[in-house]
Amino acid sequence: MTIVTHRGSPSFPTVLGSISPSTRDEMDAAVQALQSHKDEWVSRTVRERIALLDRLMQDFAAIAPRWVAACLQAKSVAEAVRLSHRYFRKRTMIVSSSTVSQPRCGWSQG
Repeated sequence: MTIVTHRGSPSFPTVLGSISPSTRDEMDAAVQALQSHKDEWVSRTVRERIALLDRLMQDFAAIAPRWVAACLQAKSVAEAVRLSHRYFRKRTMIVSSSTVSQPRCGWSQG
């Protein structure tokens, strides 16, 4: 695959859909929701945090191929979809909880 890079202003693809910008009230409400729940994360044990992050990674991995396909379709890069799907299927996140005080994490190719 050849990638052509032009000097000057970047070229952005045309957006087919539209997402209206968030209002100040919506952003304030989102920040307030974060503020009101910040102590919940701090009060969780390391094991509980690891379990929550494991669940998040599993849930994300389940939707990642659809997310990538939708993004690539929006950018008119349909040919790369198959490569992206293989990429996500072959990599898994490994979190070791054997050392609770200092959990280690890394990527594994399988």
